[in-house]
Amino acid sequence: MGSSDAPPASPIDFFISEKDEWNSLKKEIAERKTSVKGVVKVGVRRLASLMDEFGVPYYCKIDIEGVRRVDVWRIGPGARRQ
Repeated sequence: MGSSDAPPASPIDFFISEKDEWNSLKKEIAERKTSVKGVVKVGVRRLASLMDEFGVPYYCKIDIEGVRRVDVWRIGPGARRQ
C-alpha cells in the first residue's frame, strides 16, 4: 500500500526496478543505475486515513525519497496511541 497526496482509492503507477531497492512511485528513481522491468497499479491512501482505521502505530517507517514530504505533517498534533 502506498501513501500519496492522490485522492483515496486512486490507483497510481508503481515502477518495478531491476534492483529491488530502487522500486518507486517515481520512474526516475526506479531507473537509477538500472532499468524498469515493470509497472503495477497500486492503491493509495493518506497516512492519516490509515491511522484513523488502524490506530497510531508504535513505529512507522516512511521512505519518501524523491516524493514530496506531505504525509508527516498531515498526521497532526492530535495523533495519539490508544
